[in-house]
Amino acid sequence: MEVKIPEKTTVEIAVDSLKIKSGSHETTLKFNSRKMKIEIKDGTIHIAPLKKLRRETNAMINSVGRNIMNVFKGAAEPFSKKLQVVYAHFPVSIEIKGPKVIIKNFLGEKVPREANIVGKTQVVISGQDISVKGDSKEDVGQTAANIIQAVKIVGKDRRVFSDGIYHVR
Repeated sequence: MEVKIPEKTTVEIAVDSLKIKSGSHETTLKFNSRKMKIEIKDGTIHIAPLKKLRRETNAMINSVGRNIMNVFKGAAEPFSKKLQVVYAHFPVSIEIKGPKVIIKNFLGEKVPREANIVGKTQVVISGQDISVKGDSKEDVGQTAANIIQAVKIVGKDRRVFSDGIYHVR
C-alpha cells in the first residue's frame, strides 16, 4: 500500500512507530514491525508485508495505511462530533474539569457522573450542545463515546427514561 505525504508534513520512522508532524500538530502511530515494513521514498510512504501476504497481514497493512491517511486529514482539518443533552425533569449541568467532563444532576442523582477526555481532544459546551473536536479521529470518537456511555441508564425502561446525551446528525 502507498500513501502520499502532503506538503509541509514530515514523517520519521522509528523501529515500530511513525512520527508525523504537520505544522503544530504532532502524532505518533504504532505498528507491528514483525509483520510489515514501512519505508519513505519520493514523498510516499510504502507499506509492505515482511512475510507471505495473508488475510490478517493484508488487513493490518490496510489498517495502518488508513490510520496514516486519517492523521493527514486531521492535521488539515480537525475531526468533530456534535452531541446534545436531552432531559425531561431534572436539569442537567455539564462542566469540564481538567481531563474529565463532569455531568451533574443527571436523573436527580446526587453523585456527579464523569467521562474521560482522551488525548488532545477539545470539548466545548454551549447550553445543551456539546462539541468534541481534535486532530485524532480515534481520540475524538472515544471521547464522544465516553460522554455518551457516562449517562447510560441501566435497569430502567428506555422508552420512559429517554434522558441522556445523544449524537446529532
